[in-house]
Amino acid sequence: MQIENRVNALNQNGKLSQGKNGPIAQTVKSTYEYFQGINIETEIAGLSGDKKAIARDALKYIQDYTSADQFANDTQSALCNVISAWEAGILANRSPEQVNRNFAEFYKEQVLAGNIKKDNYGSTVGVFYNSDKPYLEPTKVLSNNIDFSTDAGKASAIQELNTTSARVAQIYLDYPGGKKGEHFVIAYKNAQGDWIIKDHNEKGSMNPDNWKNGGKLINAINRGLIADIRLVE
Repeated sequence: MQIENRVNALNQNGKLSQGKNGPIAQTVKSTYEYFQGINIETEIAGLSGDKKAIARDALKYIQDYTSADQFANDTQSALCNVISAWEAGILANRSPEQVNRNFAEFYKEQVLAGNIKKDNYGSTVGVFYNSDKPYLEPTKVLSNNIDFSTDAGKASAIQELNTTSARVAQIYLDYPGGKKGEHFVIAYKNAQGDWIIKDHNEKGSMNPDNWKNGGKLINAINRGLIADIRLVE
């Protein structure tokens, strides 16, 4: 199946959007229900030391929410790193052993691996990834060697996109251009060789005029709207 079709299938034909009744909210609510049914001590039995304490703290924090609605409202906007990593891994054809096709189970596995923990996202307290570290290895993190705020850095990033064998990337958007990312999305290389941005928060179908949801990644780089690109190889 062409990657464009797989993107649309994964994102429910462009309708994976935020909102109290949107698919993201429903996914997060289902995740909450899944976590209510697990036995924390059983799940963390194979861990030890700090790793066990961190996982217990994260799982208990989720279980202590009083409702799925509360969990979704507090958490969905801060889960962009987890959601986009899960999407990118699936689109890059990582095996189910590497990237569980069930989002709730993937989320739990990442907590137990120590990749996801209770943390702060601005003023929000939640259970999500640290944004400074990639979790889908092998991943090539372009910001390790490229400054996206400079003309030379932008040119290097575009050259990397034009020559890489990767077809999928996790993108850290930089809305105000302050070299500090605000939101994680995915991008994919289509049949025409263009890298297209797909934001799971955007409502409606993908549109080339919407830079976050159907627009070309190279245009966003040139406009200074990208903080990082993580090629999922």
